[in-house]
Amino acid sequence: FVPHLPEGVSAEDVYTFYLANGVTTLLDLSGFPEGFKWRKQVDRGKVVAPDVHMASPIIDEAAYGSSLAAVEADIRRFAADGYEYVKSHNVTTPAFFDHVHAIAAEVGLPVINHALRPGFPIQETLAREPAMLAHIDTAAGRPGSALRLLDSAFALARYDTPVSEMYLLLGR
Repeated sequence: FVPHLPEGVSAEDVYTFYLANGVTTLLDLSGFPEGFKWRKQVDRGKVVAPDVHMASPIIDEAAYGSSLAAVEADIRRFAADGYEYVKSHNVTTPAFFDHVHAIAAEVGLPVINHALRPGFPIQETLAREPAMLAHIDTAAGRPGSALRLLDSAFALARYDTPVSEMYLLLGR
């Protein structure tokens, strides 16, 4: 996971830190815009780096309103730009959720969903077979969160899904 970084941080600074701590693979979940520039530095041998995978800038339903055409255009652009995943966050309506998954599948990009979508059982999210569920920890501290987290754990067990503290990888 590549965190949000302050301006002025170089690829060499970030990658050296990860490599020095034994990290050999990174997943950028925020569509970090410098990622492609950094990748070129690595490809040219100017910077040594872990294996870096990049998710798209975040698809947030509120930013698109009801425009399925706009989200479709962005997902197609993300695929053309070279992103490896679509990151979906704050998607609350089934139609938008299904559209994101359908277009991503059409262009060959797996979807990374936020684990807890307001008003949606986690089983409904898992039924779409996302590549990853991010931020299962966001349930902590909310009213009823222990029950939702327990329900989520049982749902994940039924899907034979490994669970980590911060992210849930679905092995796709």
